[in-house]
Amino acid sequence: MTLLLLVLAHYVLGQNSISLIQTPARNEQIEVRFYYSMMKMPIEIANGMVFVKASMNNDTGNYILDTGAPTLVINQKKIDEANVVQASSVAGEFTIGTATVNRFHWGGTEHRRVEAVVVDLSHFEASSQLSIAGLIGYEMLKSYELFIDYSQKQLALLDPNKNQLLQAGSPDQIISFELQHHLPVVAIEIGGRVLHFALDTGAGANLIDAQYMNFLSEGSFTLGAREEVRGVDKNVQSVTAATIHNMQMGATGFNDMKFLFADLSHLETIGGLKIDGILGFPFFEQIKCSINYPKRQLYIW
Repeated sequence: MTLLLLVLAHYVLGQNSISLIQTPARNEQIEVRFYYSMMKMPIEIANGMVFVKASMNNDTGNYILDTGAPTLVINQKKIDEANVVQASSVAGEFTIGTATVNRFHWGGTEHRRVEAVVVDLSHFEASSQLSIAGLIGYEMLKSYELFIDYSQKQLALLDPNKNQLLQAGSPDQIISFELQHHLPVVAIEIGGRVLHFALDTGAGANLIDAQYMNFLSEGSFTLGAREEVRGVDKNVQSVTAATIHNMQMGATGFNDMKFLFADLSHLETIGGLKIDGILGFPFFEQIKCSINYPKRQLYIW
């Protein structure tokens, strides 16, 4: 399983690979244009990760759609030592590269002079059995409404104010979220407690902070086997799986969903995030939703 959460001056988390990256702040790219009010595109799902086709400097490749990533991330084993920064992962500090991408195209959008992060993602390629050119993160998403339907394997990048989806009907539920750095964070009720979870399409697993193993009400979850998660720095840590029997998000309930209890205290210590967990593939595969970044609203369709 794999988890990807990225933070620039923020992080990356990975799926039963967990990648947490915190780097110094960077200048953002210039977004040039958006071609259509609703650009539909097919997706491929492998190991809980969503793959789309995109083009960087005219080279087309597979990119992971990662709402847990702060910007464009390039998969590259060799890093230019003249352009490195220190980053923090789940296991500690390591060095990553930086690069400027002249042109990046995806979903009917064109971006120029993109300030990107360079990371070795070869271990994610091994787990997904796909070549990975990189990750598409927040800076490519922040101006739009992102629609995802895992069951139909479809994705659409929409005008956040007026689009075909909103014209066709009304969502079943609208959930407001807050942005912590680049991460959409929603309130969830579990075991009589209101907790805050980041929405991460780059996560192949759901995570909840290990402290809640002691604080959630008796009977609200059942512990499972030990599993392993691996960070972007390729280090592995052991975590405890669990089934959470009831989880409530607004009027929408979820029963018997798998989570991994993991130590997430470093997220606040390193980058100031105040989240109790991460919602990944097991969450998204059960719903049809869209994330409206400018309005900070999650629509359940």
